[in-house]
Amino acid sequence: MVLMNINGLFSELQIPNTLIRVHNSEMHLFLSTNESEWSPICRDLIKTDHQEFYRYCILLKYSFTPHVFMFLLESVILGLICVFGFIGNIISITVLIMESHASQSPSIILRLLCVSDTLFLITYFFYSSLRHVYPMTSYLVQYHDIYPYLVPYLWSLAMTIQMTVNWLVVLVTVERYCALKHPFIAKKFFTNGNLKLISILSIALAVVFNIPRFYEWDVINFRIDPCFNYSVIRADNSHLRENAIYSILYRSVFYAVLVAIGPVACVLWLNVSLIKLIKSAGNNLIIRNVSANTSISHSSRQRNQVNGPTYQLFQPAASTSISTAYGQCIQEKNRSVNRLIILLVSVFIICEIPALIHQFLAVFVTSTSHDSPMIYTVSLSNALVTLKSSSNFLIYCLGGKKFRFTLRRLCRRSTQSKIPRIFLAAAWKRINQTNTKSSLKRPAKQYELVLNRRPCIDLGAHIY
Repeated sequence: MVLMNINGLFSELQIPNTLIRVHNSEMHLFLSTNESEWSPICRDLIKTDHQEFYRYCILLKYSFTPHVFMFLLESVILGLICVFGFIGNIISITVLIMESHASQSPSIILRLLCVSDTLFLITYFFYSSLRHVYPMTSYLVQYHDIYPYLVPYLWSLAMTIQMTVNWLVVLVTVERYCALKHPFIAKKFFTNGNLKLISILSIALAVVFNIPRFYEWDVINFRIDPCFNYSVIRADNSHLRENAIYSILYRSVFYAVLVAIGPVACVLWLNVSLIKLIKSAGNNLIIRNVSANTSISHSSRQRNQVNGPTYQLFQPAASTSISTAYGQCIQEKNRSVNRLIILLVSVFIICEIPALIHQFLAVFVTSTSHDSPMIYTVSLSNALVTLKSSSNFLIYCLGGKKFRFTLRRLCRRSTQSKIPRIFLAAAWKRINQTNTKSSLKRPAKQYELVLNRRPCIDLGAHIY
């Protein structure tokens, strides 16, 4: 998340801290003008409601364009994205938990990712989406009043979740890379217990690292103008946040290495290496299949020359087709897992790189006024980060074959729950009897079709 007041080399996140501020000179200029030049609404509000006067006559007069932009993007568009992303993540978590093989290693990390992204969406919704409603609509006045007191907690929670998500993505990418590059080492090291331990340690380190965030904000009573008897309660930088050593070491160096550049660079390198390994494995598989088919056809010709052309039995062919189908099932499972992880990591990289670019720009532009271009770049980088946390359901549906199957089964279960169970039991019994009778007469070539009807479902595949 990027802030605009930068004392160090890097800023932290893509969320500004308070409302868009108006220059004091503009405020003083407006109050020093003749009251007869004001609109009738402003003349009435300055006598009855100072808070509404400041919102309607000052904020919207001098910063109308950025407030409209913030309201439409962060409150309306990103607010809806947060809601749909929250629903999609809940469905994803439900599907992952329903799986009988949900204890497999990639599934454990993906469930933690869904939970972390869900918490981030909730935090972002209260931190940024709701706070832009009051300046444009005058609704949610109570939330506007308590918002400065929530900033230290929402800010710290958002930073902790962001660091957790980044390193969980690194962990799932490392697991997939080792599974392809060093499968025996990965099977021994990346067990369920080890992955749970590493995930818990990552979360604990993220919490410990972000404890100082709770002390970066002070809630102050800010006097708008000496000529105007109205004060604004807002969250402002604390002495710790303004400290030069703290800003350089903690907010710049440590943040860049542990949260910003470090995880993104690791994921980028691992993703490129993973794609190269998949292409290399695909080429080797084609070569092995061609050589295997050539040797099988050569041995079958020799057997026909010795035993005659009438030596044909269904049972060996069926056994061969079963083993071939099982091998194809395992290959399809691995391809599905790799495709899912590559898609997940690619979305992560695409959404995080613009945030890094914004951080470099924020080093040279430190203005927090309403006419600063950082107002717009910070919102656009926010949109990408929020979109990343909301896209888990779409990623799993596009890249996870087993996920789609489990989701369809969940939908069927919800629709079939209204049907009497006696009819379902009778129909299932009838299907089993039909399959038993037909399987006795089925030729050898159809054994493979039966297995391929539900690939990687009955053979102990992953969640994907």
